[in-house]
Amino acid sequence: MSQNEIRYTPAVGSKFNPDGSIHTFAGNTVICYTPPDSHAYQQGEWVQDEFRKLPIAHKYALMPPSSFHMTVFELINHSFRNPVKWPQGVALDTPLEAMDQYFIERVPQVETPENFRMRCTGLRGGGILIKLAPADDETEQRIWAYRRALAAATQLHTPDFDQYGFHMTLAYRLIELEPDEEQIEREFFERVGAQLRETWGIFDTGKPHLTFFDDMYRFVTVDERHTLKTRAEG
Repeated sequence: MSQNEIRYTPAVGSKFNPDGSIHTFAGNTVICYTPPDSHAYQQGEWVQDEFRKLPIAHKYALMPPSSFHMTVFELINHSFRNPVKWPQGVALDTPLEAMDQYFIERVPQVETPENFRMRCTGLRGGGILIKLAPADDETEQRIWAYRRALAAATQLHTPDFDQYGFHMTLAYRLIELEPDEEQIEREFFERVGAQLRETWGIFDTGKPHLTFFDDMYRFVTVDERHTLKTRAEG
């Protein structure tokens, strides 16, 4: 395939550059970190190692394991200012620094759960995502109650709120796949996804955190927000 025939995915130009290097994609979000000593972290590394063996691996940007996390509630992205994914009553041109402060004031108004118990239901495409779901009815009720409370506190009501799928992102696809490559991906997802469902166990997430980011590689709490280049520049 020649350079002119490469079909890039929407991740290129937003979250990544064509060569796979990271692209500025600043924003904020509520996540649960995946600790390096957790089984979930080790499973994520194992999936990445298995994927690197495939002939399609060069079409993906694998995330550094230090960035592994489960998003609980998406907030906003600086470069994607759409009314349907923006707090009601807040101007779309509000500076990023002011949006950070908006969430710093409102997210703590909601009582923070101690943890969530999540099971693995397989792998999802578009990149490489470990699909997660509440492991029991109590977790199901608590995580959705927390999301609803955050939506009310932040006035952020997205159309896809009820359809949100919990996950842990391991990679983003940069280049569209050919039909034979799609088959390779499908077989990988089926094989590895089945093994994950057997070996994952329960991921005890610990507390969710309000975090801030320059890009998809690093998510920091309010205490480290000043270290982000997009905030220092603003």
